[in-house]
Amino acid sequence: MKALREAGEVDFLHVRRPSALRRQTRQPDGIGLRRVAHTPVDAVGRDARPAPGSCAAPAGLPIEATAIWNAAAPAAADFAGRLSYDVAWYCPETAWFAAGGADLAIPAVVDIDNLYEVLLERWRAAGGPEEEAAGEDGATDPIVAWRRCHEFVAERARYVTVCSELDRRRLGARNVAVVPNGYREIPPRARTAAGERPTIIYQGSFAYWPNEDAARLLAEVLLPLVRERVRDATVALIGHGAERLDDLRSLRGVEVAGDVADMAAYLERSHVCAVPLRVGGGTRIKILEAFAHGVPVVSSSIGAEGIALRDGVHGYIADDPATFAARAADLLADAGLRRAIASSARALLLGCYSWESIKRRIVDVARAAASGEPGAGAVALGRWPG
Repeated sequence: MKALREAGEVDFLHVRRPSALRRQTRQPDGIGLRRVAHTPVDAVGRDARPAPGSCAAPAGLPIEATAIWNAAAPAAADFAGRLSYDVAWYCPETAWFAAGGADLAIPAVVDIDNLYEVLLERWRAAGGPEEEAAGEDGATDPIVAWRRCHEFVAERARYVTVCSELDRRRLGARNVAVVPNGYREIPPRARTAAGERPTIIYQGSFAYWPNEDAARLLAEVLLPLVRERVRDATVALIGHGAERLDDLRSLRGVEVAGDVADMAAYLERSHVCAVPLRVGGGTRIKILEAFAHGVPVVSSSIGAEGIALRDGVHGYIADDPATFAARAADLLADAGLRRAIASSARALLLGCYSWESIKRRIVDVARAAASGEPGAGAVALGRWPG
């Protein structure tokens, strides 16, 4: 919103479920929004009748789309009908679904933060729990439904935004622009972890199965390999849902910390950030967070996907356990190597994933959407690293 505010006046319609409406109902500080409104949205269900004057959801879309289709359409129409707008920015695409496909005669930019069809293909291939991935509608394959959904959105929006060049190529439409994820700049400071027990950190929500899977791989397979070279190496698992990892607490060298009050303090005492994900989509904020805090990263190819991380320069990429563990052990054993990798990673963060560079990109997309025909100018916006 700060970026859009630099492009012009901004009004904000916040679509939330009633259970969450009580939280943060005031205008965000320091942005200068002109108008703020909040509208509660209940999932209306696949078989619910559309509101008077609105149409039913198109067939074949995922349950996540059809369950809230048109639920906020009256509020969106009322909000948008009071003033003239140059562009409407929907973040994420579920906001566009709730507005009934945004039939508001305003050029639309729709933020697709994750290509769930890619995520679900990997989830299925890795043997992830089907009940956590399939959604509520067993009649439609969710992979097919999400692919159809994103094609449907791209056909109707003036622009869609994704977080990486790889996702832009996957989506394949001409009107796709890359607006990457980023992380705030943290002033460089001397690391205090030197001399403490060599620590590998993995942070994430373990209520999300791919993170649980990666944590188990790290604790059960990778750490024993690392300890063959670095005997006192430890792993710290940080994040919500850690009760799913209770059985790992008995493993030698494994700390299951769960939610912590100060993530920065854990990063400060960590020597390596490991991201051994087998399943994922979009880009990993945890990698950018590690870059910002000066913690060198070892990641799987899927973990590093969408980030312009060059193997051996900004971090290490490894997919087989032996190589992954060897790269982590190299970093744990060599403070000079850690400093060199962290310095290169910080330069990459500041050059490609800083808030300032991302804000400029958002302004460019908003202005192109407001001024051009659908798809016009998409190529002129250029490629983004990664």
